Amino acid sequence: MEDKEKYLSELESYLSPLTSEEADDAIDFYSEYMEDAGLQTKEKIERKLGTAKQLSRKILADHSIKIDEDNRQNNRKSSPRFNSKMIWIIILAILSAPMTLGIGGILLLLIVCAIFTIAIVAVVGLATLIVIVATSIYTGVLLLFTHWAVGVFYLGCGIAALGGLMIVLPLLYWICSVIIQMVANFARYLYRRFSKRRQRRSE
Repeated sequence: MEDKEKYLSELESYLSPLTSEEADDAIDFYSEYMEDAGLQTKEKIERKLGTAKQLSRKILADHSIKIDEDNRQNNRKSSPRFNSKMIWIIILAILSAPMTLGIGGILLLLIVCAIFTIAIVAVVGLATLIVIVATSIYTGVLLLFTHWAVGVFYLGCGIAALGGLMIVLPLLYWICSVIIQMVANFARYLYRRFSKRRQRRSE
């Protein structure tokens, strides 16, 4: 099997997140591109397009950004889960060419690391609050039959903590959604600049 076919076969294996139709369109596009540019050997292909894994990350990043832009045009808001996935795909695409990472890419990585750290702290805090609620209510119920005043106190603390939890959860979700959206916007902007720079270097 010639280098071009091996490259396209490997590329297709990395495009599993896409539908079969989308993957076929990408393969057909780059197959024609290689044919028109006379890229037949592995060395020439990778010099122009990068390795199959690097190109797949670019394709997946472009695809995610296109979906996000379609959502915006149709006045649909991308979910935090989709934005998080898009951020990760863009980071992988940028990291696939570390020589062009730049200050913006490093800043994006630092922001993502900071968000990840904050998320861990938030999850630990919520878990602690849930344990406090469960322990207080359980202790309160047990003490009602022996020391009712103390039992009522613990029940009150547990119910108050539960009320606080019900307030904090949606607020925390909203804050996380806003932060993720901001980071996704920055990642999309950074990726566009990154793509233009990489295109200029390949010319």
